[in-house]
Amino acid sequence: MLILPFVTQELGTFCKHVMRKFFEVAEKNPKVFVELFFWKTYKDSLEVVEGYGSTRLRYDRLTFFKTAGKRLLHIELQEIF
Repeated sequence: MLILPFVTQELGTFCKHVMRKFFEVAEKNPKVFVELFFWKTYKDSLEVVEGYGSTRLRYDRLTFFKTAGKRLLHIELQEIF
């Protein structure tokens, strides 16, 4: 079959990419070897890559902008009506 060599080549390229990224993160965060043993959600994986507590900072910024936007909308609606 002609598809088999192409599939194995693509799989090999993908594995190299994943391993390269893993070791880039391992240079910044040596705890990533232990983190490998536990299942991660998207939020957990962001913390491993960007630093622990980084998602909390993102969430705080997001809620700040959401509440600020609601306050501005409320003020604008009061001015209109």
